[in-house]
Order: sequence, then C-alpha cells, then structure tokens
Amino acid sequence: MVLAVQNAGTLDVAGSVNDRVAFANDSVVVLDGSGTADVTGAVFTGSMSSSDSFGGGDIVEGACETGAEVLRVQDSTFDDGIALGHCSTSDTSITIDDNSFYRPPDTTFIVISAPASKETGQLIIAGNTFSPNGDRANTQKLPAIQVDGWPDQGIALFGPAANVFTGQGPDRVVQVSDSSVPFGQTWQVGPAGGEVLAVLDSTYQNGPAIVVSGTLVLEPGAIVKNEAGVGIDVVAGGHLDVDGSAAHPVLFTSFADSTVGGDSNGQPSSKGTPAGKGGNYFASIENSEDTYINISHATFRDGLWAIQLSGIEPVVEGSITISRCLFQAEVALGDYAKVEPGYAITMTNNTFDFNGAPSANFVLGGHNTYDPAAEQPALNLLNVDPAGVSLQGPTANRFTGHGAGRVIAVYGTVIPEGQSWTVDPSTGAVLAPVTDTDYLPNPGIDVSGVLTLMPGTAVKSADSAPGIQVETTGTLHTSGVTFDTITDNSVDGNSDGAGSLVTPIMGDYGDAVLYNDTDASISGDVFEYATTAIASPNGGSVAISGDTFKLNDTAIADTADFGTSASAEQNTFYRDQVSIDVSSFWEPFGADPVSCQFLGTLAVKGNNYDGSGSPPVTKSDYDAIQAAMKGTDVKAVPDGWTKLIAPGQYDVLPSWGVYPCAQPKNPYTAVAIPMTF
Repeated sequence: MVLAVQNAGTLDVAGSVNDRVAFANDSVVVLDGSGTADVTGAVFTGSMSSSDSFGGGDIVEGACETGAEVLRVQDSTFDDGIALGHCSTSDTSITIDDNSFYRPPDTTFIVISAPASKETGQLIIAGNTFSPNGDRANTQKLPAIQVDGWPDQGIALFGPAANVFTGQGPDRVVQVSDSSVPFGQTWQVGPAGGEVLAVLDSTYQNGPAIVVSGTLVLEPGAIVKNEAGVGIDVVAGGHLDVDGSAAHPVLFTSFADSTVGGDSNGQPSSKGTPAGKGGNYFASIENSEDTYINISHATFRDGLWAIQLSGIEPVVEGSITISRCLFQAEVALGDYAKVEPGYAITMTNNTFDFNGAPSANFVLGGHNTYDPAAEQPALNLLNVDPAGVSLQGPTANRFTGHGAGRVIAVYGTVIPEGQSWTVDPSTGAVLAPVTDTDYLPNPGIDVSGVLTLMPGTAVKSADSAPGIQVETTGTLHTSGVTFDTITDNSVDGNSDGAGSLVTPIMGDYGDAVLYNDTDASISGDVFEYATTAIASPNGGSVAISGDTFKLNDTAIADTADFGTSASAEQNTFYRDQVSIDVSSFWEPFGADPVSCQFLGTLAVKGNNYDGSGSPPVTKSDYDAIQAAMKGTDVKAVPDGWTKLIAPGQYDVLPSWGVYPCAQPKNPYTAVAIPMTF
C-alpha cells in the first residue's frame, strides 16, 4: 500500500505505544515535497528493497511539488528506513524522534539528501535507537545515518536526547557531508550513543564536510573519521571546542582506520595510512582568523594535515589553544598575508610523533626541487607571534620523530617588544626560518622582544630572506647554537625531507642573523653555508667572539655609523669566500673639515683564518699602521674602518690605508681597511 501526501495534503497516523498502526507488506508513505505528515505509533514491516518503487524505504519522497514539506515521526518502528530531503525548501521541517530502526538490507537507516533547491529547513533526528537486523545483511557496509548538505545541530549525538547505536562497524556510523553548524547554533558530539562521526567531502576536491560558523563541541572519547577532504572548517565567528580527557581523548583519524570505533568501512583488514606514507585524507581541521578554537587531549593521525589554516587576510581577533594532544600529521597556524594578525596561538604539552608529512611535492625552501616523497615540517607558524608555542620547561611541546618531523617552519613571524620566546633543543625542535608567504624578503623571525636559543639549538634556514632579524628594541641570546641550511642532513637529520636529493652549498640561504642598528653580542655559535652569516648593515655595536664560520659566502658583514664600536675576536673562519666585509657611513660634519667627528671602531684580533690562503699580518705591517695613524694622509671617505689590528699569525690584512678625519689640529683619525680580512 502506498499513502501519498500531495498538493499540501495532510496525513495523521495517530497510533500509540500500546495501540500501534501497522503498515505491512511493503506499505510506504510518500511525500511529494508539499504537505504535512504526522506519524505516531506506527509499525512498518516488509521490505521495499524488492521493489523499484521509490527506491525503497518506509517513508520516502516522490516528485517535488511546490510548497512546504512538514514531517513529524515519533514512537514508531521501521524496518526499511526513511529517505527524505531532496525536495526541501527553507520552510521544510523534518523531525524524527524516539523511534526504533532496524537495519534495512543494504540501505541506510535514515538518508537526508542534499536539497535540489539548495535550501534547507529544520532537521531534528533525536532519541532514536538503531539496531542491526540479523537476517538482513548490510553487505554494502552503508552508514546508519547519512546527511548531505544540511545543518547538523539537530542530529542528537550527546545528552539525554542522543540517538543510540547498538550495532558494530557501519551500523554505528553517522556520515555528514557538505554540512554546517550555523552561526548562533551549537552541536555537541560524544561517544555515549556508540556512534562514529564520519566526515566526507562529497566532491572529493578537498572541500569541508562541516563548515562551522556557530559552535561545535567534541566531547571526551568522540571519534571523527575522515573519508576525504577537510573534516571541519571553522570560519569567521566560529567556535570549536575539542574537550578530550587523558582517559578519553578525542580521535581524528581516517575512515579506513578499523583499530578504533570498529570496522567503519566494512573492510576488516583496513587501517589508516600514516601522514609520512601519504595519508588517507587532506585535513582534520581547517581554520581562519576571527575563529576561536580550544583543543585538549586529542589525537590526530592518518591524514596529511591535522590542522591547516585557510584564512588569507589578517584580523584583530581570534585565538587557538592546543594542549596535551598527540600529532601524527602536519600542523599550520597563522595567516598567509604579509603582516602579523592579532590571532593568538597557545600550544603547550603537545607531542609531535611522526617523521614529516607529504603534504606538498616540493622540498622545503627556495630550491624548487620536485620530489613526490618530500616530507614537510611538523609545525608551520605563519605571520604570528611564536612565543605562545612553548619550547621550554614543564609546558614544552615535544618533537619525538626524525628529520622533518622535528621541524618548526617559521614564516614571517614576529616577537613583539615585551614578549619573549625560549627554544630548548631538548624538546627535539629544529627551527627553520622561511621568508613570508607574500614572497617579499621578510625574515623568518623578526625580534623586537627577546629570543633565547639555548645551547644545542639548530636553526636551519630555508631561503634567501634573513633567518633571524634583530630590531633596535630586540635581544637575541645565543650560545652553542648552529646556524645552517635546511639541506644539511649532518645537523639534526633530514630536515627538508629530501634525503640526499638536495645537498648544501655555499650561500644556500640568506643572512643567518641580521642586526638592524642594534647593540649586541654573539658568542660560541657555528655558522655554515650562509650568504652572510652575521650582517649588521645599519650601524650598531656588535661584538662577535668565539664563533665558527664555515663555507659562507661572507662570514661577517658590518657597516659603521656614528658611535659604532664593534669587534670580531677569537673567531675561526674556514673556507669562507669573504671572512670580514667592513664599510662605514663616514662623512665629515659641517662645511669645515675641522668640524668632523671620528666614526665607529672595529677591533679585529685573535681570529683563525684556517684555509683562507691569505698571508698573515706581519710585524712590519703593524708598525706601519701605527706610524701612519700619526701621519696626515687624507681621503674624503674611507671604505673600511678599524680600531686595532694585533700582529700575529692569524689576522689577515691584504691591504690597508689610514685616513685622518681632519687637519692635524683635530686629533681624531679613522683607519680605513678595504673590505676583506
């Protein structure tokens, strides 16, 4: 029997728990997109699967007529399911509550299809029980509930009205695709009903399964399995709370992962593919600025990205707090734009336990080297203050993998004045400064506050922009730090994920450290393969001592300004193209040369130029300099500068000149040393 509700008609089935209305022998209720059906206390028996009429189901849709479709089903029993949604308009209301569903053969319990009109009304699925039917096999392994293109908040998966799933594997799966949690709405998902939330981009174009502009809450123990694309996209104004616990973490994994939540895809031997082996889906969470995300006690695995940013414009609001999570897939936080947004990041007590992810096909850095197997960093920070990412003490994040799985790539990050960031290498972290994603030569880390790199830290720069730039108000503390290229596998492993495909060369990246008119000291560090290891192009007094420079284009490039007093002492230079490149802004003050001032000074002494091939400064050279400083040789603008050159076997002085600042009545004298030492 077919009961068709057409032309704004009304069907009222007024049974009760004790007095059922029986729909037997393939009886079906058909809604044609217009009309009202209120079904209470009904029992549907017999299977429409043997008939081609209406595609099977106990309550289905036929032709879509113009008008509002209203359905309320409660306290009823179904053995062939409900299939609706295609005829929806903004006035549609579908309420399915407090019913018992038994698995139809090779059919889903409830299917709510994407509306042809692209308009959705109200959907409530609550308080129902879904049970397998022993003599009606689910050979196609279809989900229990399938909702496509509708808001999700009416699907009760937490609290007293939650749906209950008594089966295993596919009989526990709630699949949502191209869905949403609208602004002002909240959807809570928990495991108490036995469900597994399966998220799917039905277009397979890496789009989102759930767009959150309201609030999505994942309760302790919730399981989210991703079939394809992006699982959850938090957009402007949206909130995501992942509230796992130590005993019951929230799990983000692949739909192919049968080790948790049962055999959801019906392939008993299936398991997820780790990020380092290709991953089964694109991203668990995607987020932009002006969003508010709190994630605690969650595990991310078997995808390319755990969290991936989607915003491209900076805003002044938004935050993400991540604590006590296990990451086995890549994370990117921040903003692709060229300026730092007001987006606040806090990461504490998380563990990154994988060896890099193949989320791109190019080696990290500016080498443009294509490698389908190239592994990407564990964590990417873009245009944000990195100080909220703890890398020291009891709140430190830990990186326990190898190679790229230990790398934090910092793109155009900024430590503001008044903020500080300390990096302890015992966390396993390796810093990889990369130019901003706007392709302008912004530094990987711009320091106006305080950056402390503890002994043993590796900073492996990835392109031609300055790795660390220290501003006038900034302070950089280093000792025992190695500044290197991302391609050098001999320091902290295969950080660029390219193996031996790319090898380090002289000038492989830009400035390791650039001091921007800053008074500073840097001691006991190692600099390798830089275009310029230490640059001070705008004045400032920089003391460089006890450092080792190896195979750099230029080891030290320093320019004096008024009042500059710099030094390079007890350093070792090994096969650098240029050991020390010095120049000055020397100019006379006033119209009369007598009124000029002495410029800055540079002390260069006790350095070892192993392998430089240049002759040492002789005693006669030194004596000649001292004598010349008392003379009257004049040059308008010196092209180098110094205070003291000590005689000995280490410091190299190919040529020199002495230029008095003024006539003999002025006692100040500039000693100019051309370029290379």
